[in-house]
Amino acid sequence: MANYEISVEIKVREISEGCTGTGEPTRGEDGNFKITMPEEAAISIDKSEQAFLEVGHAAIRDGIAQHLSQMSKKKPLSSKKMGKK
Repeated sequence: MANYEISVEIKVREISEGCTGTGEPTRGEDGNFKITMPEEAAISIDKSEQAFLEVGHAAIRDGIAQHLSQMSKKKPLSSKKMGKK
């Protein structure tokens, strides 16, 4: 049976553009999920934590959907390999 690796990378960086986002996670051009927040929110532990959770949740849901879609396209395991007789 195959093994699978799950990888997560989190980046926080200051940007020069104004904060015009909706406060909702969006998929960036690179395929990663992003959320933009003003500095007032970024210095708040509660608002930062909420933003991390929201963008993480969006990325997790998308990752699971992609993974299961790819798995459904693979050849099904035989019943013998799945532990059935």
